[in-house]
Amino acid sequence: MRETARHREAFEHYYSLGNKRALVSVTGVCGVSFKTIGRWSKEFQWKRRVVDRDKKIADALEKKADIKQIDRKARALATIDKMYKHNKDKLQSMPIEDVSDYIKLSTHEQLLTGEPTDRSEVNIALPADMNENKL
Repeated sequence: MRETARHREAFEHYYSLGNKRALVSVTGVCGVSFKTIGRWSKEFQWKRRVVDRDKKIADALEKKADIKQIDRKARALATIDKMYKHNKDKLQSMPIEDVSDYIKLSTHEQLLTGEPTDRSEVNIALPADMNENKL
């Protein structure tokens, strides 16, 4: 069977139901029997189309969110860069007790660029009968 505008309209209504999606809800809107809607659903792969469309929408939203996050970070880094340039002389002549603002700014920059802000050392004691070569 070839999908017609009527079939697509039935699917679009089905899709629009969201979490309350049910074939029986489409019968009244389309004026056809439940059996017919069931056949259309199977024939035109409504379940797969719902999954595909949901994934497509989720991917688009994720991409949009990523772009917004990248833009926010870029603006924050640009602001930090302007602050560095604007206050370069002040920062170089700043007494050591006032350096905390510089450290905060530097730490914020590290966070925005994905760099670690702290380093930790972990020592693991191996049992006496085990050496590093057995790992």
